[in-house]
Amino acid sequence: MLPRNLSEQLLHVLGQKIIDGEFKPGDLLPKVEDLSEIHGVSRTVVREALKGLTARRLIESSTKIGTIVRDRREWQWWDPDVIGWATESKDRKKILLELTEVRLAIEPAVVELAAKNANDAELEFIKECYQKLEQAIDDEEEWAKADTE
Repeated sequence: MLPRNLSEQLLHVLGQKIIDGEFKPGDLLPKVEDLSEIHGVSRTVVREALKGLTARRLIESSTKIGTIVRDRREWQWWDPDVIGWATESKDRKKILLELTEVRLAIEPAVVELAAKNANDAELEFIKECYQKLEQAIDDEEEWAKADTE
């Protein structure tokens, strides 16, 4: 989904740059005025974009220091935008492997709870999804669709 307004567009541009490592953890971001000039937007747009990055814990602001990129371990990796930027990243493969490791740790417990609490129709849906996953093992695109279900 494409960003709808200028602050969302700038949020995505800056978020992608952070995820890609153009701004590394510990780096100081340019000042609001400079980002405004660089990207041809108002300071209000820049501030809104920075609020979005702060909410996703990619950056933090300090009155005396400025805005710095936080350590990767502190980022909100489960935020849909952060995941989206990661899948577009230069380190895409490494990041997807890390997310897969997390999924392997979490999903068995989630599936067990879902099955334990499911009604008959939901159990049938779970079985159908599993069968689709098995059938798509040799088709990466179909497997990804089945995995999402």
